[in-house]
Amino acid sequence: MIAAKVPAYAAQLETPDVRDVLSARSSQLDPASALELGLLSPLGQVSPPPSSRYLLIDALDESLAWQGQTDSIVRLLAFSD
Repeated sequence: MIAAKVPAYAAQLETPDVRDVLSARSSQLDPASALELGLLSPLGQVSPPPSSRYLLIDALDESLAWQGQTDSIVRLLAFSD
């Protein structure tokens, strides 16, 4: 949804490195890198908006356990600084 409203972020998501880390296989094997390198880092490359914004991550309950994975986005966010 952010990419639809912020063209600079959409462009960041289209780079080969980001596309690779966000691929289904890569994100399943290393969800921490997918979050950091595939979503947060590209967002950090975009100029900040003139006012405060919030990042909402929906459907966290659906990501608690996925095909026997021990890591989840909920766990990653809980241990983020």
